Amino acid sequence: MLRTLRENTKTILWIVIIAFVISIFAIWGMNLKSPQSRYKDKGIVGYVDKEPISSQTYSNVINQLYAQLRKEKGEDYNPSKAEDKILREQAWEFLVKKILITKEIQKLNIKVSDDELVTFLKTNPHPSLKKVFKDKNGNFDYQAYLKALADPNMDWTELENWGRSVLPETKLQLYLAGQIHITEKDILDRFRENNLEMKAEYVRVPFTEEKPPYQPGEDEIAKKYNEIKDEFKDPEMRKISIIKIDKKPSPADESDARERAIELRDEILKGKDFAEAAKEASDDDITAPKGGDLGFIKKGDMVKEFEDVAFSLKAGEVSEPVRTNYGYHLIKVDEKKFENGVEKLHVRHILIKVEPGYETMDSLTTLVQDLSEAIVKKGFEKAAEEYKLKVLTPPPFPQGSFIKDLGYVPQVISFAFNHPVDKISAGIDTDAAIYFVKVVDKIPAGVKPLEEVKDIVIAKIREQRKIERALKVAKEIRKEVLAGESLEKAAHKAELEAKETPYFKLHDTIPNIGTNTAFAEACFLLPPSKVSPPIKGVSGYFIIIVKDKKQPNMDDYAKQKKEIMLKLQDERSSRFIADWYDQIRKNSKVVDLRERTLN
Repeated sequence: MLRTLRENTKTILWIVIIAFVISIFAIWGMNLKSPQSRYKDKGIVGYVDKEPISSQTYSNVINQLYAQLRKEKGEDYNPSKAEDKILREQAWEFLVKKILITKEIQKLNIKVSDDELVTFLKTNPHPSLKKVFKDKNGNFDYQAYLKALADPNMDWTELENWGRSVLPETKLQLYLAGQIHITEKDILDRFRENNLEMKAEYVRVPFTEEKPPYQPGEDEIAKKYNEIKDEFKDPEMRKISIIKIDKKPSPADESDARERAIELRDEILKGKDFAEAAKEASDDDITAPKGGDLGFIKKGDMVKEFEDVAFSLKAGEVSEPVRTNYGYHLIKVDEKKFENGVEKLHVRHILIKVEPGYETMDSLTTLVQDLSEAIVKKGFEKAAEEYKLKVLTPPPFPQGSFIKDLGYVPQVISFAFNHPVDKISAGIDTDAAIYFVKVVDKIPAGVKPLEEVKDIVIAKIREQRKIERALKVAKEIRKEVLAGESLEKAAHKAELEAKETPYFKLHDTIPNIGTNTAFAEACFLLPPSKVSPPIKGVSGYFIIIVKDKKQPNMDDYAKQKKEIMLKLQDERSSRFIADWYDQIRKNSKVVDLRERTLN
C-alpha cells in the first residue's frame, strides 16, 4: 500500500489539502475558482486594525466555502442568492477573526515546536487520511498511517504546513480553557441542581391594570423621564440619498417564463415524470429536491390563485401554468381526502420564476455603467435627473436596522456606516435592485426628547404602579403567614388561591407555573417550611412555602461526576473564549470596504 501511496503522493496530498480547514486557504492565498465566483476585483476589501484584507484572499475563502458546500450537496449545486450573501458574511467574519486571533497568538508568543507538531499529527489524523489508510476490512489503519508519517521518502510538507497553521490556535484555545478551574464544590452543586426534587405551596399575586387607567401629572411624567431617559438613547445614525434601479422583468421575460412552463407541461403530458421534472426545472429551492412535494394542503394554506386551481383539479391531473406573485406554477394533485370534514390535497408543484433575462440584465448593466460615469462627471443629483431616476431620501437609520421604503438592505447599511459624508457608492447589486448610495450626514447618538416618548413614559408609570400594588398585596399575605395564618387562608383573604406543585427539579417545566426560573430558583434555595419573600415573576409576585425536598442519591454522584465535570468545563470554557473574543472584536477597528465608492 505504501508503494502505491508514494506513486500517488501529489494526488493524495491535494485531496487532503482541499479537505483541510479553511484557514490554510487564507494563508496560502490559493485561487480556487467556481462558476459562481464574482470576486475578481483586485485591491483591498477592508482593514482589521490597519491590517488589510485583500480581495483575492476574500475571494479564495468564499470559493472554498462554496467548494465545501458543493462537496456536501453535489457537483451541480448552485447557492441561491440568499445563501450567497450568507457565504460572503461568513467569509468576512472568518477573515476578521483570523487576523485578530493571529495577533493574540503573537502577543502571547505562542509557538509550535517540532515535537509538538509530530505529536499533533500523530494523534490528529485528518479525516481525509482516514479514508486513504484502510485495512482489509475498510477500517482506518492507524499503524499504516504512523509508518507513512515516519517514511523519509514521503513528502508531508503540506501536511506539516497545515499542522503549523492550526496548532497555534489549538494551543491558544487550550491556554484560554486553562483559565477555567472546576472545583469539587462546583461538581457537587451541579449534581444537586440536576437531581434535587422539590414540592411547594404557593400563591400568585397577579399584576392587574387600574380601572380607569391612572393619569399621571406633568411633574410626575417629567420626573420619570429623567429617571429612565437613558432608555431613550438614539444610537448613532446615518442619513443617505439613494438612486434605486429596480430589476424588473420585461414583458419578454414574462412571456419566456410562461413559455417554459407550457413546454414543461407538454413534456409531462407526454410521459415525463412530474417529480423528476420538478427536481430538474423547479425554481423552488425547498421543494424541488423532493420532487415538488408540498404535502397535504387545505384551503387557506396557499395563495388564492394557487389553491383556486389546485382544488379544481382531479387526482393525477396537471394544471395549466398558474401565475402568482412567485411566478408560474404547474400543479399536480396526487391525492384527495377529507379529514374531520375538511378537504385536503396532496399537491406537487413546479415553480418557474419570472426574472430578468439576459437582454434585460444587459441593458441594466449598460445603464449602471453610464450612470456611474455621469455621477462622477456631474454629481449624484444631476446624474439622476439626466436619467429620469428618482432620488430617495429615507429618514435617518441606525446600524443593522430597516430603511424606510427599502427594507433591510445590509449592503446599503454597510456602505453608509463605513464611509464618510459625501462618499458615493458604485452600483450595489442586490436580488431586487441596484442601488447608488450617497452618505449625506452622520448623526451622533443622542436622547429622544420627552415629547417624542411621552406615551411610553406614561405606560411605564402605570406598569410600575401595577407592580407596586401586587408587591403590597404579596407583602401583606407574607406578613399574615409569618404571624401564624396558613397560606391558604391568607390568600383567600386577598381573594386569591393557594396552590401546590407536584415534585419537580430545578430545570423542569412546572404545571401552572411553566419554566419560571425565579420560582424554581427560590424553591431550590428556600429551606422547607420557610416563607419566601415576594418573588417577582413575569406576570405577578409569588409567595412560596417549600413543602418537601428529596435529596439526590449520593450513590449516583460517582457515576455522574466525570460527565458533569466535562460538561461544566465545556460550558465555562466556551463562554470564557466567546466573551474573550467578543471583547477583542469590540476593541478592534474593523473597516468594511466591500462596497466600492465612485469618488
